[in-house]
Amino acid sequence: MVSSLVNAVARSPLPLFPRWWRGRFASWIERRLLATPELRLSHREIFIFPSRGGWLFICVGFLILVGASNYQNNLGLVLAFWLGSLGVLAKFLSFRNVLGVRLRAGDPSPTFAGETLRFPIWLDDPDGRAHSAISVGLTSTSDEAWDVPPQGAVCAELLVPAQQRGWQDMPRFCLQSLAPFGWLRVWSWPKLSARALVYPAPLAPPWPLQPQGDGDGKHAQPVSGSEDFAGHRSWRQGDSLRQVDWKAYARERGLHLRLFVAPSGDEWWFRLRDLPAADRETQLSWLCFLLLEAERKGQRYGLELGAGTAGAEKFPPDQGDVHLHRCLKALALF
Repeated sequence: MVSSLVNAVARSPLPLFPRWWRGRFASWIERRLLATPELRLSHREIFIFPSRGGWLFICVGFLILVGASNYQNNLGLVLAFWLGSLGVLAKFLSFRNVLGVRLRAGDPSPTFAGETLRFPIWLDDPDGRAHSAISVGLTSTSDEAWDVPPQGAVCAELLVPAQQRGWQDMPRFCLQSLAPFGWLRVWSWPKLSARALVYPAPLAPPWPLQPQGDGDGKHAQPVSGSEDFAGHRSWRQGDSLRQVDWKAYARERGLHLRLFVAPSGDEWWFRLRDLPAADRETQLSWLCFLLLEAERKGQRYGLELGAGTAGAEKFPPDQGDVHLHRCLKALALF
């Protein structure tokens, strides 16, 4: 957690600070801003720092002040103090633009590993004030900004790479604004308590799909099971020798594995124990692909996980978005 935050802070508005200092700052932020389902930004969570334009403004004002003092130019002194007053006003307005914004985490939609998660974040103000040009992102380089309307709310999106299947927590993110002058960067590193479900990445099985008609114009899915014969595929290291077609081998046709279909009327069954030997993540990705294909073809399908014992997790044949989500969720959390 701290290491990821260090990387995020490394791309923060403080990139020129030494790495050890950014690490200490990240640890301090981790202790100061705890994860919460809802957060309203106050003085405790907001930080302010000049932007590049702000540093230029400060330098110009300082040079005018020094020059006017050396040459005793009253007009120059008036201009320098006027710029100073303008800077103080900009600081107040920039800070107030972010102060009071309430953040609430929405319900993210599940996605597949390797794709992008979209965490919705609702922005509003209980006092009914408007806020402008507020952006959220994993880094401070987010280009998209949202305006919070008075007496209303706006939904921003935090884009996060979906790294692996299972539950993935919303990471700490950067909320910032340069409004209204662009001289000051007002920012915070909040973290909301939310998580999203990541399905396994669908992966087409290496064996060719050889669906067979069942007399009703529908098809069954070939698996390496023990029901109706569906075809052959080449034997690979790790496959069970019990499913090798020894007759074909005796005819010098090489080692081939017999594939079978597991029809139950017009229903398909996908069983983890029937898949060829492979690592667990690959097998789950195959099942994910097969489930999506069955749903796409409008086929009723069932799923069985586990080793085929009494404790195996089973989902009876059905179809539809709800059934597909239940099966994919089981794969994600298996």
